[in-house]
Amino acid sequence: MLLGAFVSYEIVIEGHFNGKTLLEIGFLGGMTTFSTFSLESYDLIQKNKFGYALGYMIGSPIFGIIGFWAILILNGGILK
Repeated sequence: MLLGAFVSYEIVIEGHFNGKTLLEIGFLGGMTTFSTFSLESYDLIQKNKFGYALGYMIGSPIFGIIGFWAILILNGGILK
């Protein structure tokens, strides 16, 4: 959601998408890398928590996308 807030601010308020935005995306995206996602999934499977692993692997991308779109909608970015 934080990434959506930064990006929608850049697009809606400032009216453009610039290098600063790319830096923000890189920094915030680096905190939630695919390697971390994979490691956490693997760890849950190794602990025989298959239900949690499946929920995590399905829920993380879905709720990440929902959160991003929610912030865009709240900031009016989806309407431009």
